[in-house]
Amino acid sequence: MTEIERLYEEIEKSDVVIINHCKNHKAMAVCDEEGFCSIGIDEKKMESAAEHKAILLHERAHCKTGTFYNQMTPYERRGRLERRADRYVAENDITKFM
Repeated sequence: MTEIERLYEEIEKSDVVIINHCKNHKAMAVCDEEGFCSIGIDEKKMESAAEHKAILLHERAHCKTGTFYNQMTPYERRGRLERRADRYVAENDITKFM
């Protein structure tokens, strides 16, 4: 089993739905009103396995930390939410998946 396959398996075990389609982005994480998370990802837009893994870990971190935003979220706040997701990956996933 590859690291990416293992990562997909772990994400799915945590009740996050992975949708293999994302129209305007490489990937995005969303959360519905009941708190269920989904990750949309377009594997065709990935340039390498390393990029695929890094993006998947980042979107998973949004689900783990609840750091979601929409197009109405101020740009400054988006940056803080993105950094929080990045920090989660650095603190929890680097040694596990990298």
